[in-house]
Amino acid sequence: MKTILIEKYDSYKDLINDLINNSSNKGRGEFNKISEYLNVHSTLISHIFRGDKHITLEQAFLLCDYFKFDENEKEYFILLVQEERSGTIQLKNYFKQKRVPLKEKAFQVEKKIKAKNELNETDQYKFYSQWYYSAVRLLTSIEKYQSKDELAKKVNLPLPLIEEALHFLTNANLIKNEGNKFKIGTKRTHIGLDSPLVWSHHKNWRLKAMERHGFINSKQELIFTSPLTISYKDLDKVRELALDFIEKVKEIVEETEPETLAILNIDWIKLF
Repeated sequence: MKTILIEKYDSYKDLINDLINNSSNKGRGEFNKISEYLNVHSTLISHIFRGDKHITLEQAFLLCDYFKFDENEKEYFILLVQEERSGTIQLKNYFKQKRVPLKEKAFQVEKKIKAKNELNETDQYKFYSQWYYSAVRLLTSIEKYQSKDELAKKVNLPLPLIEEALHFLTNANLIKNEGNKFKIGTKRTHIGLDSPLVWSHHKNWRLKAMERHGFINSKQELIFTSPLTISYKDLDKVRELALDFIEKVKEIVEETEPETLAILNIDWIKLF
């Protein structure tokens, strides 16, 4: 069930809720299974993870086995529970500080794992310099666009440019060359907000999306612009809704059969 980094969390309730929501059955019936495992009523579990009640340390220990946490994760989770159950700031801070080395250790391990699957810095700069590198890579996940000629037609670019893109993507292990076909590879292309390339990435695809504005298919596509006024606290609410929506889109994309290329751009900003 684990698909997330346990040690990135500062709330054991957020952690458990995310684990449940990321499960294969999208969380359906999971609270009932947990209540049976802990030998408590399902209503209590709901009140704990959707309310103000807390689990006991004994229940926390059992949950570690239920979710198959390793030793580092187990220790981190127990500290989270102890921290949130604490009745004073001093005690909360004590357990919070105890979590620091476990968090650092986990992030070091995750960084090493990601480094093996992510682009190096030189390839990142080239990949995010133009929209078509990403477009060509994604299109190779669709069988009818796995030849250079079909790719050139689909993205409406000269064949030599597509050949250069395919050469780069193959060398970077972003796609695989299998005879006369090109198929999507295993390398990751994620960049964080702290990367200087993230703005180029957003700009490239937003400009590409604007080219479609005069040809929108109202049954399949959507453009929505709504200047409005809002309270500061509700800014956070809308952001959370957008994040939930993005997670749901990711779930759909992971299970879909690729047939076409689309762009999802969401802009939600405080203008002034």
